[in-house]
Amino acid sequence: MNEKDFELYAQMLSTLAHPKRLMIVELLGKGEKTVGELAESLDISMQNTSQHLRLMRDRGLVMARKEAQTVYYRLTSLTLAECCDRVRREMLDILREYGNFTSGIAKK
Repeated sequence: MNEKDFELYAQMLSTLAHPKRLMIVELLGKGEKTVGELAESLDISMQNTSQHLRLMRDRGLVMARKEAQTVYYRLTSLTLAECCDRVRREMLDILREYGNFTSGIAKK
């Protein structure tokens, strides 16, 4: 990979660097959902949910499908949900072993 590839990679990861968007990835990893279903699960407004989905769609992480008046969202790749789950589990293991992070340094 060259530097430009790493820049694109960092942009994609920055899109995921928000708790609600990570929750969206987890929810959509279980199947497609409407904005309303996601908003209810996330306990945020439909407008806020739509903003997160718009950013994720612009970055190619989710796709939309319209059926009559209802729009359904799904991940462009289920591997994304698997990868996020793997990273989450690894982070929990690190936290269990090293404790909480303070100023970016793990302390036992």
